[in-house]
Amino acid sequence: MAAVNGPRLPIGWLIAAATVLASLLGTATLLWHRLPSWAPEWVELHSTWLEPILRAAAARAEYDDLLAARLHDWPVPPGPQLTRALDHPDPRVRWIAAQSLGHFPDPAALGPLLRNLQEPDLNLRDAAANAVLAIPDGRGTTQVVAALAQADAQSGSVLIDWLVANGDWSGLLPVVESTDPVGKLRIVAAGGPVRHRHFGWSRYANIWDMVERLRAGGQGGQAAATVTPLLAHDQAEWRLVGIELLRGLGATAQVPRLAALLLDGEADVRTAAGDALLAFSAEASGCLVPLVPRLIGQLAPGPGTERIDVARVLAAVRGPRAQATLAEVVRTRAWDLPTRMQALAGLAQASAPAVQAVLVAVLAEQGGDGVPARQLAARDLGGVRTAVAERALLTACT
Repeated sequence: MAAVNGPRLPIGWLIAAATVLASLLGTATLLWHRLPSWAPEWVELHSTWLEPILRAAAARAEYDDLLAARLHDWPVPPGPQLTRALDHPDPRVRWIAAQSLGHFPDPAALGPLLRNLQEPDLNLRDAAANAVLAIPDGRGTTQVVAALAQADAQSGSVLIDWLVANGDWSGLLPVVESTDPVGKLRIVAAGGPVRHRHFGWSRYANIWDMVERLRAGGQGGQAAATVTPLLAHDQAEWRLVGIELLRGLGATAQVPRLAALLLDGEADVRTAAGDALLAFSAEASGCLVPLVPRLIGQLAPGPGTERIDVARVLAAVRGPRAQATLAEVVRTRAWDLPTRMQALAGLAQASAPAVQAVLVAVLAEQGGDGVPARQLAARDLGGVRTAVAERALLTACT
């Protein structure tokens, strides 16, 4: 049977159809690429695709109310599409996408924004910086810390601001390590914005805001573990910074490490460590009691370092063993005068007979450590209601 063939179009018609189709596709492609720059307002008003709208806004070189309104009314959250636009080959489109993300933040945009912070275009970097600061998601701390290591002056300051405002516990030490000597001293002083090494003055960063936020959020212990190594730093200013940070974080678990600094070679470090231990004692009653044997061992007289800060902390314990040790310091005079006077000041309200006997002896002395010591002894005895104390005070008054 012969095959039945349908009517065939002339070859000319096929060529014409292909030409028309190619022309339509070419026109569509041309309009897709050129219309946003030829008629940007029309595209921003009528396009149902976000990418041409961004290119139109980039052609107009502004983020205006029209673009904001389109993004606000977009049928789906615009963040993911704006994030993809951060990898657009045209830096103007990346700029407008970054500008938009400053108003419509997307946590997934953090990585691409950090890359755009390294662009040579200053406007793009400014927009990316504002968009980074608009992302309050601490889960990006690792990315921001990694970017900080490569940051220049402008972007570094932005990353520090972000870490202070949003970073988790792992961001505290990088923030601290970025400070210059002036910044470290401001940490110790616990006030003012922080000047960062190579980064200039931060617009917002105050490390104590971060410390308080981490402590309130239950991350104080983790943050403390990262800064504790500063206590062993060979520079005294860094040891001071470590002490103040641990104090701010409420790191009572680090009390033994702080106690070791009561014998530090720098007086400022010894005083700061003592202040931190006394602050911990006030916040967590009894936290110093386990340290009593260690403190007594540290109190032993020796050449070089004063023991005044050890005596100060030991006095805060107010236990019988601590007070007996302080009384021995006063009685034997084997210690330096500042330590003896501090020990004497720590015997207020001591009721143990042996301790009161030492105070009575100091009060009766006409030489010894002089009038200030007798005044302290009188004050200590005045805090207790015992016959011995009252007789000694009456005798001193005659």
